[in-house]
Amino acid sequence: MDPLAGMDDSSTDDDSASQTTEDDPQVPEHQAVPHPPAPVAPPPTAVPRERPNYEARHVLRGHTMSISAVKFSPDGKLLASCGAEKVVKIWSPDTGEFLRNLSGHTQGLSDIAWSSDNVHLASASDDTTIRIWDPLKGLTHKHLRGHAKWVFCLNYNAASNLLVSGGCEGDIRIWNVATGEDFLFNSLVA
Repeated sequence: MDPLAGMDDSSTDDDSASQTTEDDPQVPEHQAVPHPPAPVAPPPTAVPRERPNYEARHVLRGHTMSISAVKFSPDGKLLASCGAEKVVKIWSPDTGEFLRNLSGHTQGLSDIAWSSDNVHLASASDDTTIRIWDPLKGLTHKHLRGHAKWVFCLNYNAASNLLVSGGCEGDIRIWNVATGEDFLFNSLVA
């Protein structure tokens, strides 16, 4: 069977060119035809970069259990590490020398965070507390309590006037560093 049978074959190209649909509007004759974009110049040849030469500067030994966090101070002059041993260790990254322990937590530590001015170091512990330390003197500046389970992570804001912590009970707490007061945000409710 011929699918074109019975169709009028008398139309011309001119007749079909004048037919339009809403899906295929004709462009008015007075409209300018867009020109193709100018060719793009090839990018300048890249200057070969020197490959970094990474090598161990120091191997710091002193932890006897697993390490959970290692952080440079913002000025790069100190290095802090913590883990399952219940202490924060302070090191000199220039010499690799161990400087001091920050002791006071009763269980292992999960995280540490430096204040932006290098003055304080905060530690998050499985003992459900946070300690804010004076790392140069080795003393606790503030002891923050409020989490019901292990404190897993923490960080200062850019101004270091607020400290945020996350606990394993599902709470996020934002602490006013000056007063030690906290604002609770329960992530299970949100």
